[in-house]
Amino acid sequence: MNKKIVHFLTALAIYTAFAGYLYQPYFRTLTPIQYFPIAAIILASTGCFVISTRWVLYFGPSLIAGAVYGFGPLCLSLLRYHPTVSLLAAAIPWLFIPSVFGPKAKLQWLRIPLALLPFAAIILFFHLTAKMGLFAIPINIRLHIKDLPSLILPLVMIKRRLIVIGIYHIPIAALIIGFSMMIKAKRFAVLLILIAAVILSCVKPFLCVSPIIWSTIALLCCAVLSAEGFQGLICAGNADKKWILTSSIVLMSLCLITIIFIARCQNIFAGQGLQYARIFTYTAKIYILGAIAIAILFLITHLNRRLHWLRWLLLIAPAAIDIFIGAKFIFNHVI
Repeated sequence: MNKKIVHFLTALAIYTAFAGYLYQPYFRTLTPIQYFPIAAIILASTGCFVISTRWVLYFGPSLIAGAVYGFGPLCLSLLRYHPTVSLLAAAIPWLFIPSVFGPKAKLQWLRIPLALLPFAAIILFFHLTAKMGLFAIPINIRLHIKDLPSLILPLVMIKRRLIVIGIYHIPIAALIIGFSMMIKAKRFAVLLILIAAVILSCVKPFLCVSPIIWSTIALLCCAVLSAEGFQGLICAGNADKKWILTSSIVLMSLCLITIIFIARCQNIFAGQGLQYARIFTYTAKIYILGAIAIAILFLITHLNRRLHWLRWLLLIAPAAIDIFIGAKFIFNHVI
């Protein structure tokens, strides 16, 4: 059997098992329509997985990318609303496939209009649902400055906000590497799509579209870039040490910021901040785990050792733990 098909089926099985694990306590009380979000999470993850294979050769980073999108804070936050919203988020990666794997050579220009398919689908979805009298999600939800902390503290913000953005904790380091690789490779089309999605997520609603839905496109771009970053870290050589060190320093800095918040929570009157302090403590532990793992990777690279198996273990295992625990926490606060 083709290696790509085996990888796809394996990823599909893992995502299905994880979705089943999250929903397992609620299966007995679910109505038929409430099974759609389960399918949406799985489809969203596999769609992102497929897209990432366009630039990522290894199975592990692509698997993490799919989980970052489908089981990410944003897609899980959308479970609060009508199931069709989750299905729309799940369709976004699949709608990008014609552009990502589309025409080549002389017909390559067709990738530009094909890249607009997800944008058109979002507009069409909201127009059709409005005509049917279905308002799947409030139209006034958009990104604000006060949503920015959720980029680095998603578990804390899920207790304070209805919608949370972000890619969990450890993938932030890989995102930095992936973003730098995108700039160096001059893939400005991806950058333009990312910028457009972020801007649309922040502006006031137009064309009857809830602005927050545009951020699913931005999250998809970030998930794929993080997969590229993980692959870059796994394959990093002696010339890439500065980027590895930068990633470790970023995670360590985020850990220190989180520790400051822990101290502030413990000083809140009558112990009212202790619940948040526990979440901040977990977040700090995850950041320090990632920082140490990447620091060891820096040492391996400095010694000019390949040790691919150890690199895989240092990067993929902490990221998987981060997503597993984070997704479970967010899911329990959303459902």
